[in-house]
Amino acid sequence: MKKEDRELMRRLVDLLERKKLEVVEPLHWQSWMEGFLKDLERHDGNASAAIELCEMSRDTVYRYRRRNPEFARKWVVTQERCEAERQRRFQEEQNEPSRDDS
Repeated sequence: MKKEDRELMRRLVDLLERKKLEVVEPLHWQSWMEGFLKDLERHDGNASAAIELCEMSRDTVYRYRRRNPEFARKWVVTQERCEAERQRRFQEEQNEPSRDDS
């Protein structure tokens, strides 16, 4: 998405927020959400890193999370999956024999 398009989208979301109108995302807007979720998973559930990569403002991303239950659900599921993977890796590391023991 072009920088100008992101800025226009941010302004539109801000206007809708001020007018208390419901935000319904066009399909091309949903592509940044999918990209955000992929980046969220790629960065081990780190929302700040994913937000930076999707080049949206933190406020805009969290506003979408509040207003879009499906996006919010996918965000939580992704973070839970990342947490489970971190736990699995931790357990795996704990079960490996240390080099001093060999």
